[in-house]
Amino acid sequence: MPVNSEEKTEVYGFEVDLQTNLRFLPNPFDGIVLNANFSWIKSETFYPLLVVGPRSPVPPFQAQIIDSSRAGRMPGQSDFIANLSLGYEKGGFSGRISMVYQGNALQTVGSRSELDAFTDEYVRWDISAQYELFNNLHLIANFNNIINQPEQSFLGIERFSTRQEYFGWTADFGIKYKF
Repeated sequence: MPVNSEEKTEVYGFEVDLQTNLRFLPNPFDGIVLNANFSWIKSETFYPLLVVGPRSPVPPFQAQIIDSSRAGRMPGQSDFIANLSLGYEKGGFSGRISMVYQGNALQTVGSRSELDAFTDEYVRWDISAQYELFNNLHLIANFNNIINQPEQSFLGIERFSTRQEYFGWTADFGIKYKF
């Protein structure tokens, strides 16, 4: 169950989005479509931090516990996210090549910043195509992660790799009917 922080948390940023087609261009370039967006997000929150201080020099030699906190990003939130798509739509055909970028994100908070765990930045390229055979009947093809980008994690400021997984690329083919 999540626990709300008693400290102040700040989240701020901006997003820019562009969607356009180039129908004003001469044939065959009038079928080109562009989509792009970019998000910049900044956050700061405070994490509880218990530090074990020096032990007392006399019995019972109890350690001093220092209750503190340290600042950091919100878990799971990337500072940068971007999407870019270049497509073509004309005469029943629709196709896109797309890229998604997600910056690194904090996974877990360590007792100091060198022990924080992060998911690494990620870039993925996809291709999709669709063709209308008859009214409402379409052939579709999707190819995802075509460059086989791995998902990676690392520890701390020095980027010690802790995980690297390759999931490969996937393809979907099908027939779609719209009612």
